[in-house]
Amino acid sequence: MISPEIKANIREATDIVEIISNYVSLKPSGKNFKGLCPFHQEKTPSFSVNPQGQYFHCFGCGIGGDAFDFLMRAEGLSFVEAMHELARRAHIACPEAVRGDGQDERENLRQRIREVMDWAAGWFQKGLQAAESGARIRTYLQKRGLSKEVWEKFGLGYALPGWDNLFKAARRDHYSEDILTKAGLVIVREAGQGSYDRFRDRLIFPIRDHQGRIAAFGGRILGSGEPKYLNSPETLVYHKGELLYGLDLAREAGRRKECLVLVEGYMDVIAVHMAGVIEVVAGLGTALTNQQARLIKRYARKVILIYDGDEAGINAGLRAFEILNREGLAVRAVKLEGAKDPDEYIRKKGAVAFRQALSRAVGMPEFLMEAALTGNPAETVEDKVAVVNRVGMVISQLPSAIERQEYTRILAERLRLDERTVAGEVADLAKKKLPSGPGGEREDAGLPRPIWEEHRVRAEEKLILSMLLRYPCLIGETGGKIKLEDMANLQYRQLAEQILAAPLPEPDSEEEWLAAFLSKITDREMAGLAVKLAAEERGEENPGLILQDCLKRLEAAGLLEQLDEIQSRIAEVQAECDMEAFKQLAQKKKALAGRLKELDIAWRPGMGGNPPKL
Repeated sequence: MISPEIKANIREATDIVEIISNYVSLKPSGKNFKGLCPFHQEKTPSFSVNPQGQYFHCFGCGIGGDAFDFLMRAEGLSFVEAMHELARRAHIACPEAVRGDGQDERENLRQRIREVMDWAAGWFQKGLQAAESGARIRTYLQKRGLSKEVWEKFGLGYALPGWDNLFKAARRDHYSEDILTKAGLVIVREAGQGSYDRFRDRLIFPIRDHQGRIAAFGGRILGSGEPKYLNSPETLVYHKGELLYGLDLAREAGRRKECLVLVEGYMDVIAVHMAGVIEVVAGLGTALTNQQARLIKRYARKVILIYDGDEAGINAGLRAFEILNREGLAVRAVKLEGAKDPDEYIRKKGAVAFRQALSRAVGMPEFLMEAALTGNPAETVEDKVAVVNRVGMVISQLPSAIERQEYTRILAERLRLDERTVAGEVADLAKKKLPSGPGGEREDAGLPRPIWEEHRVRAEEKLILSMLLRYPCLIGETGGKIKLEDMANLQYRQLAEQILAAPLPEPDSEEEWLAAFLSKITDREMAGLAVKLAAEERGEENPGLILQDCLKRLEAAGLLEQLDEIQSRIAEVQAECDMEAFKQLAQKKKALAGRLKELDIAWRPGMGGNPPKL
């Protein structure tokens, strides 16, 4: 177990506004700060950060929590990893027990895989630097213009030829066959006798996550053989649709320039980086995913696409545009004349020419027009329809009406068509609903809904807890009047119990009380519920009176449900002619009805029960 004192110390030393400002542009809004939510697409800021309570909440998607929760979501970390990272930033010594030792089996396995991946990276690098075995690979890299400094920056290595060189070396260093297999470094023989190396006689590219931790490897064969590129399989630390090659080196420059350059291959990233453009990343051999687009969005508002100039590259760029555009990113594209990719272009024309080409990036509709009409003037009706369909679909997805109008005008001019006709076609294309992601999944598909959203919650329950969290001075005045048994939702009832059990706040220290209360909640789901409720500011003029009214309504809702049950039971005993039971139920009904009348609360839909028949 992680000590609550350690967590509290780290939390107190952490400025949540400073942490979140690394990912979101925040602006003051009363006592809080506001910005665009990094976890879902929005145009109007609904993401709020409370510096006193040290929590955040998005009123758009409902996500909220403390600095630990934010870092876990923003960086894809486990709780232990988030705690260790915040401790590092706050310059607090983090005991080894908090780094994952003694934690659950999955966390331990993740740490063991990371350890063996670091070992393998070192082993591959030694292979590249070895006098004889690495000579051929070093010569190849030098011919491609890569210096030793570049090899080291990207951690390049060489997998020796032979079936089990890595396997034997790892076993000598006491790494088990099981962990090597789970890390994707070796493959168990079909006969079940021993294992062999996954990467053999290949130039090795370490694939690092955005924090610089090695998650996988890519291997390029330099002679004959297939496949040309071979990547690690997915593991506990590697999901190829969630990482971008080079992001660990590019993210700070991307944040500073608010732009990332997206290319297709490892060598493209390295070549562009050497050309002085640090903010460059690449996918990992598959089409761009929603997760990768969201990852880009953490660090940039704009993306420049430089995909291969052939038809396959243009189609891949078009798919990337659709995904990036849905995430609200501004997308431009570059056509590299006389080269199939950035690596070749830079080797032929140099770094200065590449940076100049980058400065001439154009909007995706214009890029597609150039690609479609270069060497093909689209004279026939069929050609013009094809161009309008392809370019018009992109125009129809642009968020700005001005952009749509201007690109429609340009497209009509280039095709020598009436602008109104083209505008009509674009409008028709806009009606063809695009799926919200590959396979048509919803943006939030697969995200677990908080358990407290899965059960019925009365409005009174929400408002009572929200007000107690925001005005804890009311706990002492009203705590004894709260009837927990009247709360229909179990999670709300449990949270109410924790609130009532907490020490009462000192005068004028409500914000400090809330921060301390949140820091002591060990259940992450419960903490999320508390943050959500604490963030619901309503600007009440007299919170004490409102709370009293809510307590009466909550009790009335409970009474109504009891009256419903009694009425049903009365019907049953009447059918059974049980007069004694009937009298007892009638007396109980009369008492409940009397209490309901004292409360003087009118029944309304959603209150629970049915309109009372008193």
